[in-house]
Amino acid sequence: MKVLLLDKNKDYSERFKYYLEKNFNIEIDICDNEKVWLSILQSKSFDIVLCDVSFDISLSNNVLDDTAFAFLSETNEIVGNTDTIFRYQGITKLHKEICSCYEKKKNRVVKTDKQVEQSEQNVNIITFLPVHGGAGSSSMAAACAAVLSLYSEVLYINMEQIPSDFAFFESDDKNSKCLSDISTHMDTRYTTQSITNELSKTIRKDKKFNTGNLYYIQGLKNIKDTLNAKIIEEMVKILRQQFHYRYVVIDGDFVVGSFLEKLIYNSDKVVLVSSDSDIAKEKLLKIKRYIKILDREGEGDVPPCYILFNQYYGSDSFFTQNDDMQILGSFPRYRTNNQTRISSYDIISQVMAKKEVFDKIK
Repeated sequence: MKVLLLDKNKDYSERFKYYLEKNFNIEIDICDNEKVWLSILQSKSFDIVLCDVSFDISLSNNVLDDTAFAFLSETNEIVGNTDTIFRYQGITKLHKEICSCYEKKKNRVVKTDKQVEQSEQNVNIITFLPVHGGAGSSSMAAACAAVLSLYSEVLYINMEQIPSDFAFFESDDKNSKCLSDISTHMDTRYTTQSITNELSKTIRKDKKFNTGNLYYIQGLKNIKDTLNAKIIEEMVKILRQQFHYRYVVIDGDFVVGSFLEKLIYNSDKVVLVSSDSDIAKEKLLKIKRYIKILDREGEGDVPPCYILFNQYYGSDSFFTQNDDMQILGSFPRYRTNNQTRISSYDIISQVMAKKEVFDKIK
């Protein structure tokens, strides 16, 4: 929540800002000049404006029509039939009354700590990783996101070194923001609220599959951004706490390093995509060993891992060599009737016809 505090008492304002920001998910700007508060409000959006009763402002110019407002008073008396908060009370009660004013204005509920915890439990982070080049893990991740969006709201995030989200999704949103903007923002003195705002500006709604529940974030512009491992931990935490998506599908690369480790540790499920060719079998064995090492010696818990076979021709090893990981299913190499390659959209549409494969990880 973003708050603008109008108060000439600098000592009170600084303590108000320090203790509320320290204990709650709130970002506070302070103004002690009656001549500039309006320009601040017009240059930056706020959820609520709090004003000390001695701060001389006019409420008749409609500038607060879309913003919650409350007076701060040294008494418990209501000022001018407007929401009034007693300024000298515990920070928990202050925060509760601020949220109450905002909820009444916006007709929405601010999450409590208990609700945030429940929200975190409801978010399912599913990460797709290729066993080898050309496995089609991006197509499978996009198809999974499209299938799950038939049931609930889904966010697809492309975290490949060379992103491919443009091949799967489209949006009417003309903004140019992408995952690299989040990475750059995290290199500054960011707050949880600022990252939340930046994420909100970056998320686009897909119109290609038109499920109404499918959203996506464009991938990284620079390979160097994959070195910024903290983007995984911080962004996933904020997505769990501040957003309402039931599923977050991450499309990643299996490039060993801290970025991959953070990606695995912060996922609820990992799906390995392979063609089950002879070379793919050897690579899968190495990947399994790597995951076992992470599980045994790493700094986090490795989530359940699944296998999905794509461009699969069929082999005896399908069920015999992979009994340590659950197999979701298999998809053949898709071609048109004249045996030419088909578009990514057509591949995903055909995969969606077997949506029961992805029902297993719902």
